[in-house]
Amino acid sequence: MTVMELPRYASFINQFMALNKLADNGFADYDWDTCPSTRKLVTCYVVFLGSSLISWKSKKQSTISWSNSNAEYRALSNLTCEIKSVALPLQRHSHYF
Repeated sequence: MTVMELPRYASFINQFMALNKLADNGFADYDWDTCPSTRKLVTCYVVFLGSSLISWKSKKQSTISWSNSNAEYRALSNLTCEIKSVALPLQRHSHYF
């Protein structure tokens, strides 16, 4: 990096830090009580960009979970996939990510 490039990189870092404050936030949950006979759980998640809700979903899973950790893993996995699907278009259309 040369001295001439320093302002450009400083600007880039400032813009990145500002955008990083808008980072995706998500919350996931699961529930077995909705269907105790089949033990099929319902997973749900919400995704925020800053303080704006941009995505949410509630879905009855087709598979049976036998443990809380398995159910938590499934709910978090669904949330992670959704955050990635939201973040990828943002990354493609912005050089700040």
